[in-house]
Amino acid sequence: MQYGLWRVSPGLNSKFNPVTVRGRLYHCPEGQSINVLYSDAEILASGYQWIVLAKEVVTSDKRPVNPQVGRTVFDSTIGHVIIFNHGVNGQPGAWVVRTTGAPA
Repeated sequence: MQYGLWRVSPGLNSKFNPVTVRGRLYHCPEGQSINVLYSDAEILASGYQWIVLAKEVVTSDKRPVNPQVGRTVFDSTIGHVIIFNHGVNGQPGAWVVRTTGAPA
């Protein structure tokens, strides 16, 4: 389990946006995402159909070192969900933007 902040989105046309969880109001523009406390994110995902994009929010200088292939985080410095991929042709793995595959 990851503690701290998770990146979540209500998705498109969510009937649960805005929503209050544990006394905190969460509102997110359609098609966008926000950082949420992990404990609230679990409730948003399981009870309100919000989508978990990443279970960890970091800055570029605090990215995990030697992560497992497939590890996904939201990099708040560049504003993208990134994933650690496996290297090809003998190259080491690298962080890439999940939606485009561009180097991160």
